[in-house]
Amino acid sequence: MSLRLEVDQLRARLLTVGGQTMDALLFIHRREGGPAAPERVRRRLNDPKNSFLPCEADDESRLLQVDRIAFVAFAEGVSDGALDGEGAASRAELTLDLVTGKTIQGTLLYDGKPGDRASDFLNSSADRFLLVLSDLGVTYINRRAIEQIRF
Repeated sequence: MSLRLEVDQLRARLLTVGGQTMDALLFIHRREGGPAAPERVRRRLNDPKNSFLPCEADDESRLLQVDRIAFVAFAEGVSDGALDGEGAASRAELTLDLVTGKTIQGTLLYDGKPGDRASDFLNSSADRFLLVLSDLGVTYINRRAIEQIRF
């Protein structure tokens, strides 16, 4: 009997809140007929029941504490088009200053009706990670790693 699960491997760049940057392969369970891998990453990062994210970095298998990840960025193979179905009806241009000292400029995609303010979403959403299209690619940013947001 094999305990091996079928997984998708998704290449990403991660930054920890401690300032460590790593290129990693994320392991995401493959589900027949389910959402695309980037969507499963979003769900995994925002699911309060998930504490660790499995990956491989520097030829080692690792489990990363989700709350200690500042961001996960997908530069290749993931585009704005891959995000269809995420419910992001509103967009806001912003600059994020992270606790690590890194600054990210991009477009926040969020679930809201046209005219809804980004600040209302930021104060009311329970999501741990925000979806931002930045020069890094499709980027999920941990709201606890944000020092300030500038519009």
